[in-house]
Amino acid sequence: EGRRSDSKSCECFRDGMFLGSCALFSPKTFDTKHTWSGGVEPSGKRFGFDSDEICVELGGQLRTVSRLEFERQPLGKPLHCGACAACSRAEDIEVLARTRGWITDVMTGLSTKFAAPLGHHNVTKLAEDLHAVGFTLSNDKWRGANRASCMECWMDNIMCDVMTCWESCWAKLVKLGRRLGPDSYIDRDPAWWNIHAKCLMCDEMKCGAEFIQCAGANRRSSGIVSDIPRPREQQCVYGMYFGVPAADLPTSARPTKA
Repeated sequence: EGRRSDSKSCECFRDGMFLGSCALFSPKTFDTKHTWSGGVEPSGKRFGFDSDEICVELGGQLRTVSRLEFERQPLGKPLHCGACAACSRAEDIEVLARTRGWITDVMTGLSTKFAAPLGHHNVTKLAEDLHAVGFTLSNDKWRGANRASCMECWMDNIMCDVMTCWESCWAKLVKLGRRLGPDSYIDRDPAWWNIHAKCLMCDEMKCGAEFIQCAGANRRSSGIVSDIPRPREQQCVYGMYFGVPAADLPTSARPTKA
């Protein structure tokens, strides 16, 4: 059993005996074997983004294959690097492509309406709002009744950010600044004043590992260059949209209201 002792830690007990304290929230370990993920060690050394697995579509079914297997006999359509999961279907990856230029900023605004002290705090409405602006991820449980849908993976990630990253993201959420640009680059420890990068880094380190396990496909694993600057080597070369010129990508105009 346990109880929250303050905003950052919990106290653990067994049969009434105090066992010690632990962090309420902490960075999660990326499964770099099965997901297209990674990060930067405290020493500055990069790790990950080298999964040997690829999700392909073959005969209308999704299948996870090894890179060696695919290169030896490239059957099926490659979708993204890493194992297949909730967001691996081509129609969900297409949504990531056509909203790539604005969804981070728009999602921040909708998340504020959800999570702010006077927000609506309704997860169903948040999903409906995202759908209304064109972020139309699937919400069917095609992997089974007890497995998350693609939209649910994204909802869980937003909830994680709200719970674990408020201290890093509050200024961004209350619109003191939401424009993304070079100051959003997070392949290093952000300066204290860089609210964009600090918020993104918190999401990456505390929520990213579980999100990519749930979703499988994100923009990097699908070869999509998005509104968040990323090192080129983090783009999956087997991704559905890798190397596709921006002019040829599916593109939706930024919604006028969000």
